[in-house]
Amino acid sequence: MNVYENRDTDIGPFTEFLTLVALRSPRFKNIAGYNYLRALASHEPYLFILHAGTSSETALRIFNEHLLFPGMLATIEFTDSNGWLACETREQKDLIFRLRGRKIKAKSSDTNRMYLHTPLYQQPQIVEANFKEYAINLKSSNAELTLGSSHPGIG
Repeated sequence: MNVYENRDTDIGPFTEFLTLVALRSPRFKNIAGYNYLRALASHEPYLFILHAGTSSETALRIFNEHLLFPGMLATIEFTDSNGWLACETREQKDLIFRLRGRKIKAKSSDTNRMYLHTPLYQQPQIVEANFKEYAINLKSSNAELTLGSSHPGIG
């Protein structure tokens, strides 16, 4: 689960979430775990978009028309409390997911190039982004994920 707060874009500020599945990068040895971590370290992961949602109708139109991917309009809210950052996503009143993580030191990044695969494209779509702040923590005790029980976008 990735959640992005996009502040400086051509279409204005918006938030989005992506449920991503890591794919094998053709640039690195095909060793489980190593391949994905090496792709992350090089800022060039290969990812499959399973689900996508956004707070912006313009971004939703881009999902649907440019990426040929059926995104959904969602409410995405962030909170910061007692050393935890949290994000809750909903489509209308239905909970999609709630993701909480312990606050850790974040850093800025150089350009990240993501190779995004969707069900309708044979070739990956290249997306470049400069993250003002980002952090990755591999300890499962530092994160909590709650999935909505009835939302069809999760199943």
